[in-house]
Amino acid sequence: MQIAICADSFGVSDPEYGACWVDLLAQKYQLKNFSKVSASNLLISQQVDLALGEKCDFIIVSFTSCTRGEKRHNGIMEPFSYHTASELTTPFDSDDLRVLKEYFVKFFDLDQAIYLNKIIIEHTLDRLLTSGIPFRFSSGGFEHGSFGADPNNYFVKYIKHHSTINLWDFARTREFRPFYHITDPVIHREIHDYYSGEIDKCQKL
Repeated sequence: MQIAICADSFGVSDPEYGACWVDLLAQKYQLKNFSKVSASNLLISQQVDLALGEKCDFIIVSFTSCTRGEKRHNGIMEPFSYHTASELTTPFDSDDLRVLKEYFVKFFDLDQAIYLNKIIIEHTLDRLLTSGIPFRFSSGGFEHGSFGADPNNYFVKYIKHHSTINLWDFARTREFRPFYHITDPVIHREIHDYYSGEIDKCQKL
């Protein structure tokens, strides 16, 4: 059974800190992990396109903050998080980073970004529904409660497919390493057990 993971850094393995939930799932299933550090919701939507093209048997999607973006660099679309963009976390030079900062200071509108990302996420979920492939999704960093928002106002239409686990809830540290990561191995096991259970339930239907 082939499982796809579509996410930002919360779906990326971090060997320095041991096996994460993704690694644990890979011990049981054939895994296609499209996750990428700092991926925007647009890039996560494109990850879902890849998963659908691979005709995976089950797709796990974790969306992200609307303060993410992407820039084509040397022919590759490179993601970035406005909050952590630097020469260490991106391939951009100091001039690129200066322009990026100026853009966010002068032009970025949070309300518009929330609305745009809501549309991207809903469109992605509609494609998943149409595909007929079983999936679970989490709002992830989109309007996460840590930002003072109420994510329960969103995506009610898709509640049947909504994960009961939000990976962003388990980020106990904001330490730069170079990306946010779940540090507790017990939590990784719990996440694995949840998704493994959801996958097994769909297999029995």
